[in-house]
Amino acid sequence: MSGPIARYLPIRFNNGNSISRFAKHCPQCQQLVAADNMAGEAVMVQDRLFIVALARCPGCNSEFKVSCVITDDKRVHKALLPQWLLLLWLRQAAPAKLPEKDAQDWELELPAAQGVSLPAGVEPVPSEEIVGRYENAPIPATLQCGARRFVFDRIQPGASHAQLSDKELLFSGNLVYREV
Repeated sequence: MSGPIARYLPIRFNNGNSISRFAKHCPQCQQLVAADNMAGEAVMVQDRLFIVALARCPGCNSEFKVSCVITDDKRVHKALLPQWLLLLWLRQAAPAKLPEKDAQDWELELPAAQGVSLPAGVEPVPSEEIVGRYENAPIPATLQCGARRFVFDRIQPGASHAQLSDKELLFSGNLVYREV
């Protein structure tokens, strides 16, 4: 990999926001590892800063990979491609190939989850009974879709890319409900 990630900073996005520091927690000791201790590449592609690096923790001396995307609203997203493939993509003609999308929709388009298909115009109606919270949002106990009823089954991070059974319904991006 190339030199320290810190050499790319500060970097300014077209909307005026800038990134002057970057760090990640060490997965071994949880110490914050700064960009000075990361060797790799940082490439700006359509208002997205892609960082691909190998970090060395100054506390415990362990190495770990860093692969992420920082959008122009300064939000850090996990890269979905393996690090070697992301690095290869960035070194080629990536800017011309990246689709024009909103900053939050930069992720790869994978096959949509299967599961229950609702007729056009039918929206799930969540119950007032709450069984918990996920990402600071309430989890309704049940959903009503016309005559069909669904009960909360599980939280599935990244569920838009998961395979669901023909009795399961995806709600709010990460909540899976089972038809009863």
